[in-house]
Amino acid sequence: MAIIGAARPFRASAQASGRAVTFHDPLAATTIFRDDICAFTRGHVDVELLSGRVLAMTHWSPDIHGSHEVALTVDKERFFEHYFSTLGA
Repeated sequence: MAIIGAARPFRASAQASGRAVTFHDPLAATTIFRDDICAFTRGHVDVELLSGRVLAMTHWSPDIHGSHEVALTVDKERFFEHYFSTLGA
């Protein structure tokens, strides 16, 4: 996945310098380092920007040539095992 490749140098740089890295969404952050926790599918995500009634409504359409990847399934046990192991719990 492109995001994982893009995040690795940032992660390494932050670790080497001792800087803290804060993630606001634990599942999204986990997929940067453990791409086996979610199953991703390629497609198109469209967000409604004009209609006040359904403003920000999203529409997903699967397409192997799409420009977005969306996690459609999550291995909950694997996620929580990883999450709590990083917290030292």
